[in-house]
Amino acid sequence: EESCVRRPPHDTWVVEGKKLRGKDTRQTHVFLAHIPEVCVPLGLGGPIEFVVMLRPKVKDKRRGGGSFAASQGMGHIEIKCTVQIDMMLALSVQVGNGGQPSNGLPPLFVLHNFAKDAICKLPTEWNFLEAIDTAQDAMTLGFLVEARPSPQAAYPFCGVVPASGWEYPVGAAETAECEWWFCCSAGDEALTGEWASAA
Repeated sequence: EESCVRRPPHDTWVVEGKKLRGKDTRQTHVFLAHIPEVCVPLGLGGPIEFVVMLRPKVKDKRRGGGSFAASQGMGHIEIKCTVQIDMMLALSVQVGNGGQPSNGLPPLFVLHNFAKDAICKLPTEWNFLEAIDTAQDAMTLGFLVEARPSPQAAYPFCGVVPASGWEYPVGAAETAECEWWFCCSAGDEALTGEWASAA
């Protein structure tokens, strides 16, 4: 049997609770990621910048209707890359839970090519207020990115491949390093499926 390779933890961003209850219409943070499969071919000497944006759900078009306060914490997440990379990347975002996947569960990934679409909008909606740690009055968001240069590299961390985009293969439910996937663009030659919660 092939054993899974343990991946690094998600990088984290701590967002104050008051910012998710206020009148702002966006919260952003820059994550730095060194991806050898990308940096070496492009001749990049340093890490690549990924901008993660929290955007509240627009309740109405009147003034203030697009703020976090008006949305009552509901919103979505967008990701931009400062370098145009013509390669499939696997993006994982964890909202709450210290910015890390729950114990014993795999991270959720979105497959995206920034050369085809400059912004990756994650295909789900979050309640950011529910993800706040009440003891700290803050929400922690985790971010992880990996290269997927070819379809054959889609599952480097596990020897078994799911039959569809979001299901576990038989016997892999206990393997924490296996993955769930969602392909943002139906035209990409990658796995497709539905965004699914690990719960």
